[in-house]
Amino acid sequence: MSTRIGFIGLGLIGRPLVESMLRAGLRPTVFDLDAEPLRAVVDEGASGAGSVAAVGRASDVVGVCVPADAHVRSVLDGPDGLLANLAPGAVVAIHSTVLPETVRWAAAEAAPSGVRIVEACLTGGHFAAAEGRTTFLLGGDPEDITALEPVLSACGETLVQAGPLGNANLLKLCLNLQTYVSHLGVAEAVRLAKDLELPVEGLKEAMRANGQLGRMGERFFGLQELPDSIIEDANILPMRRTSGAIIVKDLELMRLVGERRGVDLPGRDLAEAEFLRTYRLPDESGASPEDT
Repeated sequence: MSTRIGFIGLGLIGRPLVESMLRAGLRPTVFDLDAEPLRAVVDEGASGAGSVAAVGRASDVVGVCVPADAHVRSVLDGPDGLLANLAPGAVVAIHSTVLPETVRWAAAEAAPSGVRIVEACLTGGHFAAAEGRTTFLLGGDPEDITALEPVLSACGETLVQAGPLGNANLLKLCLNLQTYVSHLGVAEAVRLAKDLELPVEGLKEAMRANGQLGRMGERFFGLQELPDSIIEDANILPMRRTSGAIIVKDLELMRLVGERRGVDLPGRDLAEAEFLRTYRLPDESGASPEDT
């Protein structure tokens, strides 16, 4: 009997993951609070569910791709949550970037009913997910991870084994930290080149040739080239806030983990300030970046 796949969360990353599954011939049962992406993937061949509980009853393996720790707990917990509606032996893959204690809490809650928890953190962004070449950082029991094989084959290009539960999310935070700090370097280099009236396109070409600018860095470079009128356009503010909330959340998780371990992360603070400047988002005090 083939594995029944379920998926909860059809946002910026979740929807293209489901679309990659559909291209590979999988027919996941899906749910999202937002009716528009749910309707779109159902039109493409997915099976729509009316609730989290319905996904659980229809699935052997369920991916959870929601924004933050509180959302993961909400999806899993309670009589209408995922854990209460899965059969013993089912596997839940947490794709969200969360703190390790959230993953361990999920495993403790799932154990009495025989449900297994694994981490399958996603890297590479929206474009990698859309092209079926996501990198998965995997944490948990290797036998439990094996249950994800249909999804990993459909959506993934690189699989990284991180070890016990909690490690995959910590590894993801380390990876994202490098990404955001490298974006800081891009932004400052472009800012200086513009001030010196140097060819910014030439800077990009040289960075690309030297291997200093990968796909993600090049997309961030593109933001530095946009005129203020586009970045500050009120029509795209909701999009900036949506994607920005995820990045701010990740940066906050990095800060918490660094503080707990006593590890100094000065680049994290600078990267956060640069991100707020680039996206024209207010800082936590409510002041605009230009006022700080």
